[in-house]
Amino acid sequence: MEKGVMRMHNFSRKWTIEVADYNGVEAESLSPQLRQQLIRLFSEPPFVDYDYLGTLEAAGIETNFQSFRANVDNVTFDQLRAMVTCFIRQERFITGVLEAAYLDGLLYELLSKIESSIFCLHIKMMREEVASDQLRYE
Repeated sequence: MEKGVMRMHNFSRKWTIEVADYNGVEAESLSPQLRQQLIRLFSEPPFVDYDYLGTLEAAGIETNFQSFRANVDNVTFDQLRAMVTCFIRQERFITGVLEAAYLDGLLYELLSKIESSIFCLHIKMMREEVASDQLRYE
């Protein structure tokens, strides 16, 4: 596996994107295929946040790059979902928002944190399942 590339194939059937593909810092543009894949993924549960504006407002996060960048290190999983959903919804009215987030590297940061959260949740669930199995046999 390449350095820095994490894949989530086993835990969530919904999480089928390669986060490494969204590291656009050295890219020239966001491919239409990646754009469509991201829009599809974040337009339905479990990744869409239908109340993304409320989620962000409750956290004191404004709906712009500067605020997202300032808060990206200290947000919850739900706030991460809200940020990406915000980009997806803004893209409907302002073509190029996703590409700007992609080229900036912010999209990659958000998706990487979501992927890490999913991975941690998977590990926690596996450990709890093992612990409950052990309790049954004692």
